[in-house]
Amino acid sequence: MGLPKIPIQLSCFFFFVATIQAYTVFKPKCSAPTAEANYVAAPDSRGTLDILLKSIFTIFACTWTIHHPNVPRQYHGYVDQNPKSKLCGYLNLGPLSWRLKGFLKSTGRMILTIFAPEVIIAVAYNDRLATREDHELLDKLAEGEEGGKVEWSLDHTYYANMGGFVIKKTNAEAETGNGYNLHHLSGRDVYILRKKRCIGKLPNITQRELKDRVKSDSLIKAISISQIIWSTARILDRTVYGLAICALELTVLAFALCAIAIYWLYWDKPKSIGVSTTIDRLISYERIKDILVEARTRAYSTRHIFSLKRTRAFSSRSEAVDGAPLRIDTIREGKEFDNKTFWALLVGVVLFGGIHVGGWRV
Repeated sequence: MGLPKIPIQLSCFFFFVATIQAYTVFKPKCSAPTAEANYVAAPDSRGTLDILLKSIFTIFACTWTIHHPNVPRQYHGYVDQNPKSKLCGYLNLGPLSWRLKGFLKSTGRMILTIFAPEVIIAVAYNDRLATREDHELLDKLAEGEEGGKVEWSLDHTYYANMGGFVIKKTNAEAETGNGYNLHHLSGRDVYILRKKRCIGKLPNITQRELKDRVKSDSLIKAISISQIIWSTARILDRTVYGLAICALELTVLAFALCAIAIYWLYWDKPKSIGVSTTIDRLISYERIKDILVEARTRAYSTRHIFSLKRTRAFSSRSEAVDGAPLRIDTIREGKEFDNKTFWALLVGVVLFGGIHVGGWRV
């Protein structure tokens, strides 16, 4: 006669009970004031839950609020005005699916930052270098515009490199792009096309109008930065006075320093602009694509930082000029850009990893 079989659920229950009993719990006793008081100081001990909640909140602030995404695909940019906005390819909730897609992209960027914050530092630094190089060209172009100088600032160049300027396709041309009738241009694309008189004059958007398009709340940004700085100062203070810090707090310190570096690199970049600006084109769309292919092959090139195959241009003509919104992980190539981006990546690795290594002595 065999032994009775124990249900798997019951086995799991006993396993978790045994695991929980293996932990010890310390409950500090804090008596109430014996006399009436206007202010009661916090106890001089820290609870596990206090450390956990503060650490999680700071890591969230370090990985969610630091991102400055590019201009997304426009909801109104489809010929049939009914874009394919199914969530995960199955659930179609119309505009709600469109918003959920944006939320999932933000979540993906946060997860990437948790696993590899040094990559975000490298991308932000490359973006800063490319924007400052393009700004010199576009600023001179804005000064020589017909009818007087067009207002142009570093914010405008960042907006251009975010894919904020678009040209509109005809309905027939949009059919080759899944019905999307907008072509997003980079800052260098705008410069090349305007220099060759392929598009109309640069849009006269004031810096105030551009800042009004920013979705970022200054108060939320200030709270996030304050929380990051406060957590960093608190952990460093405990380290200086020889007080104990846990491994999670070391991780918080590493994320906080990386977040401060990313905030500094993105300081001039507008945050979360969701609206594009249309530029009139003066020639056919096919001719514009030919010019962009030639420019991206000879003048400059870009690639995705996670691309395993490194190319000086795009792998195909359609990939080079598909006009899709610019990906946030797109970096500018070139000897100078590659070297500086590599050093920025190395600094990020040392900054994030060095804190954990240094924590072995704490």
